[in-house]
Amino acid sequence: MGSRLFDFLSESFLFRDHLIEEQFAGIPVPDIVGELGRYREHWRKHEGAVICEISRGASGPTIYCPEPIQTSDLMQAALYVDQYVIQDPLLRFTVPKSDTAEVLASGTIFESPRTGGLDLESLSATLRLMKAITPMVAADFVKFTPDGPLCDTETEIPIYASDNYFEDALPAEILRLFKEAARVSRLEEVSPGRARISKLKSCRRIDIQFKGDLEGHGHLYVLRHIENTTLKPGTKNEFRMTLTLPDTPPEDGEFQVWVRQSVSLAAQRVFEEVYRAAGVAARLDLIYSTRSKLRFDALRRAFKPNTSIPVRNANAFLNLDLPFIADMDVAHLMQIRRDEGEAFYNFRVLLGQKLAAVRDAEDPQTAEQRAAEAVRELTETQIHEVESKMRSVRERLKYSGAGALVALAAVVQHQGFGLLSAAATVWPFGAAVLDYRKDVKRHPAFFLWKALSKKKSQRRDTLSL
Repeated sequence: MGSRLFDFLSESFLFRDHLIEEQFAGIPVPDIVGELGRYREHWRKHEGAVICEISRGASGPTIYCPEPIQTSDLMQAALYVDQYVIQDPLLRFTVPKSDTAEVLASGTIFESPRTGGLDLESLSATLRLMKAITPMVAADFVKFTPDGPLCDTETEIPIYASDNYFEDALPAEILRLFKEAARVSRLEEVSPGRARISKLKSCRRIDIQFKGDLEGHGHLYVLRHIENTTLKPGTKNEFRMTLTLPDTPPEDGEFQVWVRQSVSLAAQRVFEEVYRAAGVAARLDLIYSTRSKLRFDALRRAFKPNTSIPVRNANAFLNLDLPFIADMDVAHLMQIRRDEGEAFYNFRVLLGQKLAAVRDAEDPQTAEQRAAEAVRELTETQIHEVESKMRSVRERLKYSGAGALVALAAVVQHQGFGLLSAAATVWPFGAAVLDYRKDVKRHPAFFLWKALSKKKSQRRDTLSL
């Protein structure tokens, strides 16, 4: 159960709570970098086995989401999805930075931190998230894939030129989609590591964001000046160049050309992410999920994605507003998924029925209204019905359960405890449990009810559910 990756992390100092909270204060950066390198090697060694942990052809949907994700998103998905596959967020910290990348980052607003190129604050936040979802990994609900090939970065970064402003970076229809969504702003430094976005005018630092893309997913471009170039010895088309970052803005014509090229390249960069993610999903036979309407539209223009009722149901459910998610405990929810397989299946069947009206809505307003009705039905009416069944079971257990305990004590004291007498003694208790199994666990809303009951009631109960 769980993941081979967490076998490594559970033994690593990277997963020690106090070090995460202190952002690894007192730990030499080379030691952290070395441990991250060993984690990458562990990935390389076990990549095939880790990928095989992903369930394909399961009874319910298995989703692949290559984007940053919150625990609350996974909690909601756990109510409907069999498995949720995400890119390993720790791997990006294990990629060695090339000297060229470090040089190009120098002098910019978001220059790499001085701690050996390692952002300890971001690393700690990532490890904190991975610790939080450990019960989901242990329950085989969350699985990981690499975020790209597990190979070292190139020592040189290619610089491209174009005669048509990179207008051929993407098919015309897709590039037009990105251009219409592009929002270009001027980036001004406020203090080291902090910047302010302002109205665009001639400058050397711009931020490009696309309307409808992931929140906070921007693209920073810096216009440097080429001082000189020299042909590398023994080559025909490789050059060395000296770059500077002047304090003065470029000429308007140069600036306009640069912005136009940058928008095309940023669009290409986003679409390559989408294309690569769709390829991973297709190769692993998973449902590709994105929270970006822009990426969804771009993919739909490039291909004709297959869909099905389970996919449409999952899409409708993952877009519902479920406020009760905040009251759920991760470990408890995973225990329910593991122990109450039948209830989980029935709950998903009920969801499919309720979501049919949502996915077939003709307009967003109708869909939102139907979604609200579905949530109210699931969290109020259906839950109330399960509560009634549980009260009935508890009432019966008050008598049969107490009687059984007294009778068992008497039999044990007289050393007459045998199979038949024990069976006769505990039979009323067993009958009540049998009714619980039949009447309550098979109710489609029981899975959700049980997930909510952890926060709803902290009292000791006579029956452990």
